[in-house]
This record gives sequence, C-alpha cells and structure tokens, in this order.
Amino acid sequence: MSRHILIFVMLSFLQSVSLFGSGLDLHNHLFIDEGIPGFLYKGCFSCPIQTTSYSDLFKSKANKETLESSGLDIVVASLYAHPLGVWDMRDSIRRQITLAKDFVNQSPGWVLARRSSEARRAILSGKRVLVLALDVASGILETKEDFEEFLVREPIAIVTPLHFIDDQFGGAALMRSFYSLVNPLSALSSWWSPTILEGVSINKNGLTNAGRKLIAELVARKVWIDLTHASDLSQMEIISTIKKANQPLLYSHTTLREYMGAERALSQWQIAEIGRSGGMVGLLPSMNYLKNTDVSELGKCKNCNTSCKEGIVAFAQQVRRLGKQIGFSSETLGSDFNAPLPHLAGGCEAGGEGVTSGLQNMSDIKHLWESVNYYIAPDQVNPKHQVQRFLNLWQRVRE
Repeated sequence: MSRHILIFVMLSFLQSVSLFGSGLDLHNHLFIDEGIPGFLYKGCFSCPIQTTSYSDLFKSKANKETLESSGLDIVVASLYAHPLGVWDMRDSIRRQITLAKDFVNQSPGWVLARRSSEARRAILSGKRVLVLALDVASGILETKEDFEEFLVREPIAIVTPLHFIDDQFGGAALMRSFYSLVNPLSALSSWWSPTILEGVSINKNGLTNAGRKLIAELVARKVWIDLTHASDLSQMEIISTIKKANQPLLYSHTTLREYMGAERALSQWQIAEIGRSGGMVGLLPSMNYLKNTDVSELGKCKNCNTSCKEGIVAFAQQVRRLGKQIGFSSETLGSDFNAPLPHLAGGCEAGGEGVTSGLQNMSDIKHLWESVNYYIAPDQVNPKHQVQRFLNLWQRVRE
C-alpha cells in the first residue's frame, strides 16, 4: 500500500510541474471602464481591443480576447473606482465583481479563486485562474458591513489599502517630479521641508488610527495585503503587523527606487524585508517607470536605440537586478494594463518570438519572459516557478 501511495505522490508532483504553465500577472484592470469616467476611457472587457500603440493611455489594452490569448495561468484583476469618477464607489466595485463572475461562468477554462487551495486545484485540472484584488480601501472598506460584503460574501482576496492620495487610512507614496502633485498637500510639504530616506523625499504621513484598524482587520480576515502605493512610513507599520502574522510581503506593481528616484518605487530596505519574509513582487513594464534604468550591464544591448533601452531592455535589467536579491521565482509581472500608462516600445532585438513589436496589449505577455531571458541569460526566469511561488506564498496567507 505504501508503495502505491508513493507512486501516486510522485505522479501528482510530475503533473503539477507539467501543468504550471505561462506565469501570472499580479495587477491589471480588466474592468476599469466601470471605475472611471466614461469620457476618459475607450473600451470595455467585452469590447474589441482599442489600443493601437504601446503608448496609448486611455484605450483598452486588455479585454476578454487578449486575456484568453495571453497564455497566463493566474491573472489578478484589480478592482478600482475613482472617487470623483463614479456616483457610488461600492456599486462600481459590485459591477466589476459581477463582470468577473459572468466571465468565469461563461468560460469553462477559468476558475474564480478566493484562496490558494482553490487556485491550485484548478491549475492541476488544466484550468486557469482569476483572482480579484481591491485597489483602494477608502470609500469601499469603511464599515463592518463592507468587510462582510466584499471580503466574506464576495471573492476579493487581495487589498491595496492606500492609493495615490493620502486618505483617512494613511499616507501614500510620493511620485516622481511633477507627478507627485497627484498627492498635492504631501508633495508641497515634502518640497518645503523634505524628509529624505535612501536619497529620495518621502511622505511624512504614515498610518492613521483608522489605518491601523484596517490593517488589523485585513490580517484577521486572512486577506493578502498589497503594499504598493503606501508611503514608507505607512509601510513600516504595515510590515510590522504583517510579520507578526507570518504573512509574506506583496508588491503587485512597482519598480526599483535606485533607478526611478522616487518613494513610489522599491527601496533597498523594502527589498531586504521582502527577502526576509519570502515575499513577491510584480514589476511594472511601463516606460514611465523604467526611464533612467542603467542597462550597461546587459552586454546584448550595445546597439540598442533609446526606446529599446527604456523599454524591454530596461525591464530586463530591473528583473535581473531584483532577481539577484530576492530570487527570480519571487518576481513576476504587474502589468497594470488598462491604467493610463505607456507600456514597452518595440523595435528591439530578441530571441525566438520575443516582444520585438513591444508590449502593446495583454496578448503580448506570452512572449515577454522569452525576451527578458534573451537579455539576462544565464539568469533564467521561469514562469512556471513564478506560479508555484505565488501559490505557496498565498497558502501562507489563506489556504
């Protein structure tokens, strides 16, 4: 009997290795048309793709068709409602959840998972997984009824507590240069009397009492907390709470501070905390966030033009740099598709079917890691390992 059990376990392991496929995207906005003013954005999840260039800002780059063709095994769809762009933020999130459920109900190859065990079973059965995240807590998670609705009755598994602007929960990370004016009061305060950490000006505001209660509630309910967008001072408190709960750190869409030069990006102290917690990072493939990345270490980019150096090659360098510090399986993609961002320009040399025409829409993801590996070999990125790592870490938060 024991021999049969051993054979069964070995076969199960081999099956799991063969079925973990093309990787994951930790952050995108599949249903963003329900969360921002209609006059600003062209497209919807069930509409034809609208983008014609990697640099388009307010046109859909991810829809049902490109999601299907992306080759991704796990897709984290982030739900966002702009406080000035919708009548009711909660209703906007409800509509986005309904769209996600409708897609899964109509697509037998997909499962909507609220915990790691559900996602793992789906992938082992040959299906793909959609995970829901909430991109902002203010205006949505404010009462006991909100927590019961969105975190118990609805399948939201990940929450980003803070976004671009300081709110009742705490301070948000400052952006680079004039972009910091999206958080005007804190930006002006930092210009007038800066607080410097690792060479950049940081927001002087950390968590509020309401923010501390929010974080405690999220941890108690086994929600994975996404630290992206939080100020350094907010993060210091959040990380302390997360560590006590033995949860891994998560940054769903970010870049490296040593290149970006702003609080919005990962600092060395945060990278060290990620390494200690065994956490995971989604790197953001946007020209806005990759500019000033030093690619001189990549020998295959001697003849790259400017757009290439600031695109896929810069992304590859950040993957290489971070991977050497936290491990390549602990970093993945945080595309932020459908957010108003340029992505990666084309025109670059790449091996095989790499992203030579740029990262224009979600369907291009299936060749992304091939291009990255072309530039950073022999430090190979394996999307299968990214998926396994994500599921193992998520299991620490919630089975």
